[in-house]
Amino acid sequence: LIEDDSIFSFNKQKKIRTMNQLIPLTRIETQWLQNVLKHPFAYCFLEKGEIEKLQAFLPADNLFDVNDVNLVAQAFDMKGHYEQNNYLEHLIMINMAISNNIYLNISGINQFGKQKEYKEFAPAYIEYSKKDNRFRIRGCSKNGKCDTINLERIKHITKSDVNFNVEYVTQNVLSDDKNKEKHLVIFFDDSENIPNRILSEFSCYRKECIRWGDGTYRMLLYYNKDDSKEIVIRLLGYGSLISVD
Repeated sequence: LIEDDSIFSFNKQKKIRTMNQLIPLTRIETQWLQNVLKHPFAYCFLEKGEIEKLQAFLPADNLFDVNDVNLVAQAFDMKGHYEQNNYLEHLIMINMAISNNIYLNISGINQFGKQKEYKEFAPAYIEYSKKDNRFRIRGCSKNGKCDTINLERIKHITKSDVNFNVEYVTQNVLSDDKNKEKHLVIFFDDSENIPNRILSEFSCYRKECIRWGDGTYRMLLYYNKDDSKEIVIRLLGYGSLISVD
């Protein structure tokens, strides 16, 4: 909020007390902010009071709420998922551990349905997996072994009293990423807006794309070998519109 002694004022000498009065939001900006603040994940990054304050700041327009859309083709019930298994509490604790460089003790279920324990696990960062619309943690244990943990598989988290060395963890994760790096060469043309679609699809991956002849493109896609299955599934969605070398 802008104080009463602000140097800004309206022509009729009315004081400007909110940023919205100085730079009004467009309807699309208002709609985007409302949708973000209504999403359950907003509580992972903002306090309840902060969210309520921001919502009160926004105009009460009856705009489209993207969170009311029912995605029938989605593999998981997202709304039901992060309302159970302490999903939001886990994400908040992981954020705290990253900010304060604290080891975590994590127990959960691996992809094969077996119990797995991560003792004194140092979370380096949280990343988003488009494949299953979930967050996952990248980090390493005290012995330097790196791992990726999907949040939906976590059953219990406790924090340690021991701090980890940020530089040590970062270097281990970067080294692990480099050792596991693989690449694919993908060819496609201008048909059905493939260049825009595929570059957007893999926007979070390192890649090199060049024009390869008349209307043809060659893209070198780098990825972690642990994501091989996800990459194949996503590429299969393009069918015969692309070719992979």
